Amino acid sequence: MVDDDLAIVEVLEMRLVAMGYEVTATSDAEKALNAVESTRFDLALIDLRMAPTDGIALMESVHARQPRLPVLIMTAHGTIETAVEAVQRGAFDYLTKPFLRDELRAKIGRALASRRWARDRERLLAVGQTLASSGIMARVLDAVAQGRWRPRRRSAASSSSKNTDGWCRWRAPARRRPRGRRWRRPLPRPWPRACR
Repeated sequence: MVDDDLAIVEVLEMRLVAMGYEVTATSDAEKALNAVESTRFDLALIDLRMAPTDGIALMESVHARQPRLPVLIMTAHGTIETAVEAVQRGAFDYLTKPFLRDELRAKIGRALASRRWARDRERLLAVGQTLASSGIMARVLDAVAQGRWRPRRRSAASSSSKNTDGWCRWRAPARRRPRGRRWRRPLPRPWPRACR
């Protein structure tokens, strides 16, 4: 979180810690860039108008170091033009000061959910590429395509007279009606029992 007003930094930091988040807060843009270079963050809150640098320029510098980091722009001058410009240049969304607790919680929650989704997608793509390059998945798909999986055969000694081809047949077990209770139809089993 970066804001040149120390009072806002302290209040917002206390509010975010109370909401259960770990917060790295500063009022200096250079310290913020150094922190972004050394640590991976899930979200950045940046003030739009700061004394030495502009919030949008700081956001672009942060995105140069961590491209997929969602950034919420904070502004006391919440006009449609500044919000649209911030979003067009890469901000996730914007917050107007003074902060409403529900709005703050909702926008932070959406930004973090977006970040988690992007991170999970990257991990799944990496796992998929690893499996595809290892050859394991190719062998599994070949086995399925060639039909190597077949149901177990019964032994000749235990085959019944009704089942002449030797393959297992699944029958629902016969159930009696319990005494004093209403009859309930048994639920179908997801797969047949092992042949005995």
